[in-house]
Amino acid sequence: MSTPQDDLAFAIHVHTIDKVLTPRAFAPHDNGQRSTEVVWADGRPLPGVVIGLERVPVQPEGLRWQLRARAPEPIKAARFTLDLPAMRMLAPEEINLPDGEWRQWDFPKIWRIALAVFQGADGRCFHVSTHEHPWRLKRLRALRTGDRMRLEIVQDASLRERALSFESSWWDAGWTTSADALLDAHSSFLERVYGLKRWEERDDVPDWLRRVCLVVNLHGMDWRGRVHLDFDALRAACERLATMIEPARVLLYVVAWDGRYMRHYPDYEISPELGGAAGFGRFIDAARRLGFRVMPHFNAMSVDLQHPWYVQHLSHYVLRNADGTPVHCRKIDWDGDGLGDSTRAYLALEPPGWRELLVERIARIVDRFGVDAVFLDETCNVFYNDPVYDQAAGVQRLVADLRQRWPHLLVAGEEWNEMLLSATPLVQAWERTGDGRLPLGYRRSPLMTRWAARYIRTCGYLGMVSPTGSTGVHEWPDGRFVPETDLELLHIPTLSLTRGALDHDEAVRAVIEHAQRYRERFLA
Repeated sequence: MSTPQDDLAFAIHVHTIDKVLTPRAFAPHDNGQRSTEVVWADGRPLPGVVIGLERVPVQPEGLRWQLRARAPEPIKAARFTLDLPAMRMLAPEEINLPDGEWRQWDFPKIWRIALAVFQGADGRCFHVSTHEHPWRLKRLRALRTGDRMRLEIVQDASLRERALSFESSWWDAGWTTSADALLDAHSSFLERVYGLKRWEERDDVPDWLRRVCLVVNLHGMDWRGRVHLDFDALRAACERLATMIEPARVLLYVVAWDGRYMRHYPDYEISPELGGAAGFGRFIDAARRLGFRVMPHFNAMSVDLQHPWYVQHLSHYVLRNADGTPVHCRKIDWDGDGLGDSTRAYLALEPPGWRELLVERIARIVDRFGVDAVFLDETCNVFYNDPVYDQAAGVQRLVADLRQRWPHLLVAGEEWNEMLLSATPLVQAWERTGDGRLPLGYRRSPLMTRWAARYIRTCGYLGMVSPTGSTGVHEWPDGRFVPETDLELLHIPTLSLTRGALDHDEAVRAVIEHAQRYRERFLA
């Protein structure tokens, strides 16, 4: 039932572990309203349920609200449904919503900051946002029907705190002439609660990164054991690239240097098939002598299910989803037989049992070879309503451990969200694929791109195609290489090198020329 005010009226549903509860009527109570009757199913009253709502008008055309509820059984979520004019979404993606098709954005994987912006036909912006700390999972869902739009906000209870009572965060919605003030307000919130600093002020950004205009993805051995570039080939690639671009402007990201990609985590032993420790050392020495910076790949979250350390120790730290099921990566068809291969478990980083072990494996490479940076895969890719562990807090602890041990080491990650913007100043972006595909089916938001550049820089995704069309060691199918042409402060141009890619001289030079334009525009 809609709440009893006409401005920004919305329907309320409270989800318990067994029922969907709807308040049928409200009466004034303290500073807000309290339900006088709550029903479920086909309108059957349910005694023992209290739903309270506090609403605060925000001038000139906005509203703040918070819900509190108590029920005879545990409450898992609250849902708010607004009936609005159909509008174009500007964030978290920029899209005209398709007619008659539900679309959903999950926080924090796709809905990276808890602010959504739409633009109406009159040019005004409508927004929905919340400033919530500690964070909880939530979803935004929209269904356009003709010239109307149904917008749903769903906020989950954290399993670590799920109980008979539930309190939502304060939510804001309303109309404004510009999104700038909304973004500034969210910036102030994040800077306050996470210690987030602007790019120019960050002390975890080494000086050399501020001069980088090109990231080069260098692919080693894929899951099946096929070699793209061994260490001699990596050294030769460095020598070739040094004739085309100033090496001090380039960061070399090396993936699958430890043998078959994703197969033996957390060993991180240098692959003998690629040239062994001696060959890896020669590559690093050559790259550093020429002036390149080097960043090897590690995975922050996952280990091989068959690894002895997992069987004997690490299985105790497996993340679980909302129904208590251990989270394993089963969906990727690595061997091409049409079935997903159950190869990896996702682990919690909050307790030291996994985090300290991972730091020591990283130390074997950093201390021995003096690399400039490390890349942590899946930092923003693994978010579940775990009953024990907070994944964002775990990543923050891991990065803090690495920074304490090596203060000048760059720590990069995969993707970003509002909790982890302060952790990794350089991230790979899923939407940067080199062939125009839409990862996970979502489009870029220029509004979010401009805002994120206040704090971080992105580079091309591990799975972006090389000039040959190959996605290298990644599981994505090959595609058609399309050179990047748009210049954005947020995004550092990226070149992917797989087997034979440097033979495509015209394509390689097109990427390097794009990097030079980025340098001239943003780094001069």
